[in-house]
Amino acid sequence: SHSANFVVILLSDKKIGIDVENTQRNVEKVVSRYLHKKELEAIENTSNPQIAKILYWGAKEAVFKTTLHQNIEFKTQIIIDPFELKEAGEFTATLNKTIRYHLWYKMYENNVIVYCVEQ
Repeated sequence: SHSANFVVILLSDKKIGIDVENTQRNVEKVVSRYLHKKELEAIENTSNPQIAKILYWGAKEAVFKTTLHQNIEFKTQIIIDPFELKEAGEFTATLNKTIRYHLWYKMYENNVIVYCVEQ
């Protein structure tokens, strides 16, 4: 994956996905298309909603990269479970209400790196 000036690569024998996003990226025009109502509510309760929105986008991208399914609707088919926003951490997500993922993230310079492993 890559952002404006950063590239990440993750190798594994497991089903994984990775994404990197610049934290300055403007996502306001698209948040209503990729965030579920419950996710928006969780984000508004964080210490930094802008970073949280970028992290949720990266998490959904990482999950999407693990699947062969076509036409995934990020807003309703990839659901991020609530978590506490920190410099680095972990959380979980679900694809199509059945496939569970464990995700990890880390802030690096002006980027958020997030990767996942199908459970």
